[in-house]
Amino acid sequence: MHSPALEIGGFFGREPQSGRTALEAAHLGAHATRLNSGRNCLRAILDHAHCRRLHLPEYVCQTVVQAVRDAGVEPVFHPLDEHLKPMTTISPASDELWLRINYFGLMDSTVSQATQPADRLIVDNCQAFFAPPVSGAATFYSPRKFFGVPDGGYLVGAASGSWPPDDSNDRHEHMRLRDQQGPRAGFSRHQAHEIMFAKLPIRTMSAQTQAQLAAIDYDAAADRRRQNYQLLNDALGQENSLGLATDFAGDGIPLTYPLLNTCENLRPQLHRRGIFAASYWPDCLTRNACGPQAQHLAQHLTALPIDQRYGPAEMQQIIQAVSEILAGSRAAAVVS
Repeated sequence: MHSPALEIGGFFGREPQSGRTALEAAHLGAHATRLNSGRNCLRAILDHAHCRRLHLPEYVCQTVVQAVRDAGVEPVFHPLDEHLKPMTTISPASDELWLRINYFGLMDSTVSQATQPADRLIVDNCQAFFAPPVSGAATFYSPRKFFGVPDGGYLVGAASGSWPPDDSNDRHEHMRLRDQQGPRAGFSRHQAHEIMFAKLPIRTMSAQTQAQLAAIDYDAAADRRRQNYQLLNDALGQENSLGLATDFAGDGIPLTYPLLNTCENLRPQLHRRGIFAASYWPDCLTRNACGPQAQHLAQHLTALPIDQRYGPAEMQQIIQAVSEILAGSRAAAVVS
């Protein structure tokens, strides 16, 4: 068992506060409708739009697919190329919309250029908290993916509605356990929280979360993410077959470092070393609509943590672990 001090990644504990207030992210604060989750932002968009079909990429979270179906909208899937761009031209009809995902926060310019017609476009910036809203399009965000808050979603560019407020007072236990004992201690509570969270009705963002988000040092978090990303890419880029990741040149603030490598046991071995890397999205392996590219990403992409909790020492720990695991895998392949 690893000491909590050596464990990296996994779900967030409670976000450290900067001591300042009323500093919500500048690109969102004055323009956004504050709801309780990114998923519910999408539901609110679809409920207002009254569309019949939604075009969306095969490589997408099942939570998004379920939100679309819950809104009574038919999902229509399209494949992606090796740069995570649509392989086909998407031209939504008058009763259709198109969902673009800003994968890993690395596609700000790509997504913003695909805005014609903008009023038929929905931009999913849940993995790109710092990306500016796309003019004319409905854009939504999930601060929970970037910061240690118990709920929250931002919606920009869509008509607002009227919903009761959420209350997150009883949703901090897994985060408290994480802070005190490390990610392993609170993981089962975290899983239970996520199952509950996916079923929440549309509510406005809780007052507790609004207060926490207003006291985050966003500039510092963005700078740390960029720096950490660059450290990993400099050391591991040659092991990464995802060009979107290795070609990153500062266009956005990354969510993670997405390492695409066919080493079958990379994530399990990292977990055993106390490095908790995520995968996106394993349900693509069994969803009938998913083609080979989406399945390849779901099976072989390892999302290495780069967030503001960590600095060069933790990045070096990740680099060393990944390098040793990959070298061991190659050596084993030669022997066999």
